[in-house]
Amino acid sequence: MVKSRVASVIIQDGSGGIEVVSKLNTECNIEKINDDIRSGILGSQYGIFFRLGRVLSILRNNDVVITNLPMHHMFFSLCNILYKKKLIGVEHGPWVFVISAKSSIVLSWFYHLWLSKSKLPIICVSKDLLAVYNLIRKNNHYIPNCISFIDNVKTNSLISDKCKFVFVGRFDYQKDVTLAIESYIAYRKRFGNDCSLELFGDGSELDALKEHYKREDSIFFHGYNANARNELYKFDVCLVTSKFEGLPGIVLEALHVGCRVVCAPFISGLMELSIYPNLIITNDREIDSFVESTEQILKADYEVKQVRTKLETYYSHNKVRQKYSKIISKLNI
Repeated sequence: MVKSRVASVIIQDGSGGIEVVSKLNTECNIEKINDDIRSGILGSQYGIFFRLGRVLSILRNNDVVITNLPMHHMFFSLCNILYKKKLIGVEHGPWVFVISAKSSIVLSWFYHLWLSKSKLPIICVSKDLLAVYNLIRKNNHYIPNCISFIDNVKTNSLISDKCKFVFVGRFDYQKDVTLAIESYIAYRKRFGNDCSLELFGDGSELDALKEHYKREDSIFFHGYNANARNELYKFDVCLVTSKFEGLPGIVLEALHVGCRVVCAPFISGLMELSIYPNLIITNDREIDSFVESTEQILKADYEVKQVRTKLETYYSHNKVRQKYSKIISKLNI
């Protein structure tokens, strides 16, 4: 049997959540759909418009192309007029809103118009996203991201003598790291607890934040660490302060190791996340809400093993592989 050639198109920086999960999602499908996976790397999301030759090469040399960003969906679909290859788009975040907020009006309008008319099969990584996309177009499907489950886990829900907070993610506008830091400082001042905050990640705001908080002796910046997720079990509370997300892997991974999570009410993914006893979603993006939610989640009692079992039921490689295989078979790929 001849193998299909599949390209999963990502952006240049392989450390972000979209890049990580898109690689995992494609890798976990090799066995079932009998594919060779190729990763096509294309600079930034908007840089694709200047990489016509690379786009045409990816289309020419592969049978199936999976795109992971809005501009990639649109540009590959337009170029595919020449090749008639099979395309699948994966929506990792609420881009239908975000593009409107951060891009030109013309580009946003054009993308929305194209999205509503396009027959491209779109895979949404959360049920919230699926509900939104079902309002504006057809041919949408729900498959959550698979995640890399970690062997190092907590044995129970007890808090360390010195309560340890952690933040893992990019230091940029979307992640709103300042809210995480200020919420931690406010919690420490209000309750006088002996605690610490460790932050893993890099990005455009890292240097400025390190300088601004250099006098805080309980806050530690570690920069980017590829193994940071393997250290999650050492912490008591994971702070997630993103302004928008799809279905954030760091939340699922923190829950899986038994860490408590205090999570901002971002646009998507809340339907799936709200069922876990070691997670609390704040009422709003105010510091007081984070402080009160932190106090509440620290009192939570739960069985780590039960949380792990439930997560593995929905987000394991095997489960995601089965869902992709089912949809791909319907698309006659």
